[in-house]
Amino acid sequence: MCKDKVEWWEGALGEAESQLAGSYLKCLEPALLAALPDCRLLTEVAQYLIRAGGRRVRPLVTLAMCDALNGVLSNALQAAAAVELIHTASLIHDDILDGSDERRGQPAAHLKFGTNLALLTGDMLIFAAFDAAQPLDGAVSILNAACRSMCLGEVTEDRVASARLKGGALLGAAAELGALAAGAPGKTLRSAGQYGEKLGTAYQLRDNQLDEEQGSSPRRFADDASSELAHLPASCAKDLLVQLTRFAWQRTR
Repeated sequence: MCKDKVEWWEGALGEAESQLAGSYLKCLEPALLAALPDCRLLTEVAQYLIRAGGRRVRPLVTLAMCDALNGVLSNALQAAAAVELIHTASLIHDDILDGSDERRGQPAAHLKFGTNLALLTGDMLIFAAFDAAQPLDGAVSILNAACRSMCLGEVTEDRVASARLKGGALLGAAAELGALAAGAPGKTLRSAGQYGEKLGTAYQLRDNQLDEEQGSSPRRFADDASSELAHLPASCAKDLLVQLTRFAWQRTR
C-alpha cells in the first residue's frame, strides 16, 4: 500500500520531493495502524478504511513542516498519525451525511458495516487520535480546535467560509503540529498554521470545483499559502510544501 502511494506522488511532485514523501509514508503507515486501539469490530472498520489508501496529504504536511524547520521527524510521527486518523473519521461522517456509496474505490463504511458501526468507528478514531497526539505538549488542544471548526464548517452555507472551517482547519492543524514538533517559536507556529489553513481552503475549494464545475477559485488561497513559506530555509522539505500548494488547485481529482 505504501508503494502505491509513493508511485502516485511520483506523478504529482518533483523527483526529489516524491522520494522524500515516500520516506515519510514508509514511517507513517505502521504508525497509523499502531495508533488504533483494540476495539474489536470498530478496529476492523478502521483498518478497512486506512488500508484502502488515500494520499495522506495532511500527515505529509506535518512531517514536511517539521523537517523544513530542522526538527526531528520521530517527534512529529505520532501527531502526523493523529491528523490522518481525524481525517479518516471525518470521511466516515461525511459519507453518512452525504449518502455516499463509495470511498477510495470501495464501498463506503456505512454501507459495508452499517451506519451504527461506522458512526462509532468515526468517534473511536477521534479519541484514538487524541491519545496518539498526547505525548506532544499542546497537540491535543490544536486538534480539538480543528475538530470543532470542522463541525461548524458542515453547517456553514458560505462556500469559502465552509472550506476554511473544514479543509483549512485540519490542514492548518497538521502544519502547526509539524512546527510544534520541531520546537518552533510562536511566530513560526502561527505562520505554519496559516500556511496549512490556506492550503486546506484551496484544497477544499478545488474539491468543490471538481464536484460541481463551479465555485470560488482556489488559486489565490494556494498562492497565499506558498507565501507563508518564504521565511523557511531552502530544503527539499520546503520544496515539497510549495509543490503541494500547486497540487491543491491544479489537481484533476
